[in-house]
Amino acid sequence: MNQRTICRSLAVIFFMSTPVMAETSRHHAAHVHGAGQLNLAVEGKLLHIEMTIPGHDIVGFESITSPEREQQVDQAIERLQQASMWHLPTSAQCTLLSTKAGHSAESHHDDDHGHHHDHGSHLDFTVSQVFECNNPKALTEIEARLFERFANSESLKVQALTDKGQMSATLKRGKPVFRF
Repeated sequence: MNQRTICRSLAVIFFMSTPVMAETSRHHAAHVHGAGQLNLAVEGKLLHIEMTIPGHDIVGFESITSPEREQQVDQAIERLQQASMWHLPTSAQCTLLSTKAGHSAESHHDDDHGHHHDHGSHLDFTVSQVFECNNPKALTEIEARLFERFANSESLKVQALTDKGQMSATLKRGKPVFRF
């Protein structure tokens, strides 16, 4: 197998397993405020980005307990879906093909007596985006604009898969650029 085929296969495995890992981590891993996870893979002309981040980092709270908070969550989802969340090299000529964002808060419900129950779940946001880059050789870095848009965000742990191999790093407010 050539390196491109291997990279393509790993990218498929990487992104197919991410929702499973996110679900598993949601139930078993520590929920750390200020720390999100960013997975990215470059496959030919396509850049796949997937981010999971605690709700506190985005909206400042962990559960949806009012219509006002529901509205804040909806507004945050709109902002997270924007291509401008990331700065990519202009020379790579990247265009956003698809975007999907949501949250994983457990729904709240009333019991038979009308009492509201919060099951103690943590609000997490997930964002999945695909960019097509006409000049993928120029795609050598990504800058997260998350930190300037959401004051509580402090870091993103990056896992990347490109034709250069697998890489990891941590992006922070003072160091928002990942080079690959």
